[in-house]
Amino acid sequence: MENNISLLTIKFVLFFFRIIIIVFCLQLIPELSSNITRWIEQYLQKLEQNLSQTDPSDGSVYTGHAGIALLYTRLASLFQDKRSHYMSKAKSLIDLALRQLDGKNCRFEINFLKKSK
Repeated sequence: MENNISLLTIKFVLFFFRIIIIVFCLQLIPELSSNITRWIEQYLQKLEQNLSQTDPSDGSVYTGHAGIALLYTRLASLFQDKRSHYMSKAKSLIDLALRQLDGKNCRFEINFLKKSK
């Protein structure tokens, strides 16, 4: 079940990023932009309804709370009228992700930057 939720989360976030780019590019067409904005709001509600089903220990950007927080920060930059609302949601999700890291050692490897011998 958790893998399905994570996959659903990934698909939602990637899909929303695509839509955000479209909205940004179509700001010259207000009628289409308002339809897309309503659509984004509907799917954000679905995402928020399913947040309780996500893995609470997953704070990653790719499949977890940090990725959804990134989505909210992007929405905040596009929709100035709801900026504080989206940033508040992003902060809550980042706080949740950071709580998962408390007291843990994290190690990041960037293999493609290492010199090959």
